[in-house]
Amino acid sequence: MTSNVIGELMFAEFYSTWIAVIISWTDAHPALAMLIVFMFAFAESVVLLAILVPSTLIFAGIGAIYATAGDTLLLLWLAGSLGALCGDAFSFGLGRIFKDDVQ
Repeated sequence: MTSNVIGELMFAEFYSTWIAVIISWTDAHPALAMLIVFMFAFAESVVLLAILVPSTLIFAGIGAIYATAGDTLLLLWLAGSLGALCGDAFSFGLGRIFKDDVQ
């Protein structure tokens, strides 16, 4: 194997391990699920940070854990929506401040 393929495999293994840790931590601490969803939705909405955050799989895992526990997904959805709104507003603010430097 070439070093590029090995690097990609290590990167994929890192992300899959990271996702599993976050989902299992949320399973152990369900009260913090809304905070985690808010933070990942915020990070997913910030420019250039979204590339590094695999939030889709994390949202699916946390949603499945939350639904299995019998809780309503409405509060989780609201936390994600609020996080995305705040992340978009933050990115918009950065764009307004650094508009001349970004070009």
